[in-house]
Amino acid sequence: MYTEESGLKMKKDEVVLVWKGNKLPCEDCKVIFKNRFGKEHTVEISRLIRVFNNNIWQHSKSVK
Repeated sequence: MYTEESGLKMKKDEVVLVWKGNKLPCEDCKVIFKNRFGKEHTVEISRLIRVFNNNIWQHSKSVK
């Protein structure tokens, strides 16, 4: 989590992965997963975060 106490600050629209206390840029990071039908999908982490934020705040279904 980014807090003032931890010294980790983010820029607007920046996607950063924190792993074992290390801050790693995630511009080219992808997640591979299988859906309930067994089909494999590959999605960029930054897209997942944009969709998540959009769904929470705007109650929309996707981001293009």
